[in-house]
Amino acid sequence: MTLKKSLGLIVSVIVGLQLYGCGSMKVGGVATEATYAYEDGWVSQTYQTSLNGTYEACLETARQMGMTVTSKSLDAMGAEIKAVKGEQFFGFKLMEKPMNMTTLGVQAGDKGSRDAAKAVHESVAKSLTS
Repeated sequence: MTLKKSLGLIVSVIVGLQLYGCGSMKVGGVATEATYAYEDGWVSQTYQTSLNGTYEACLETARQMGMTVTSKSLDAMGAEIKAVKGEQFFGFKLMEKPMNMTTLGVQAGDKGSRDAAKAVHESVAKSLTS
């Protein structure tokens, strides 16, 4: 296969994945371009990090953002953290995925503020890279 055909195939695969919804590129184990899913008040993103690493990054994010953790649990399949900041509720749900990946869902407030949840995700991603 010629170089030109090979490059064309690679570009086609990348464009296809982008259209399919796999838009975040992974560099150094963390998403560099955020692609979020929103469902029932939860904003989710998958990170190329272990469950334990993501769990610790969530706890660090809660601390840095001035939240008080009211409950937390971690087992082999996933984790959950509940926190408050003032009167606002924050929920973190983590699910372990194959190939050292973890999906994190964040709910900010009872109805789920997308902007606040995205800010939490940005803080988690920053914590994972530091």
